[in-house]
Amino acid sequence: MDFHFLRSSAQHKLSALPPAPSHLLVPDQELAANQDYVLAGLGLWMVASPWLFQFSGSFTPRWTALIVGALVVLMAFENKLWPSRYGQWAALALGLLLFCSPFLLGAYHPPQAAANAVTIGAALVGWSGWSLARQHDERVAAGLSSRL
Repeated sequence: MDFHFLRSSAQHKLSALPPAPSHLLVPDQELAANQDYVLAGLGLWMVASPWLFQFSGSFTPRWTALIVGALVVLMAFENKLWPSRYGQWAALALGLLLFCSPFLLGAYHPPQAAANAVTIGAALVGWSGWSLARQHDERVAAGLSSRL
């Protein structure tokens, strides 16, 4: 049985639709414009977390949170001033370091410190990975190198 009449009718209905507005075609443009602010916010959260979760007396989690958080904030502002994909790679590496720190260092006394490091580390990895994938897609669409 041939359903040719259905196919042509559906194609005709689709072609009659007006084109979608450009802001609806790329829903993550607004997020992409603010990606460095999100990274800076995650870094500031890490800097403030020893006092928010009352583990400022524990040496290892406190200094890990302070150092990695400050590096994320600095990297985010550097990437905002001089955009490059290397800043996103740095955020990805810092996120992995933060995610693995409770398992590697093992001296995380309050459980909130370990949970915070794993959660924020995973958020950094996810956000940076999304940003790198988006940048990769933009470079491929522009006909540039497909290498990350």
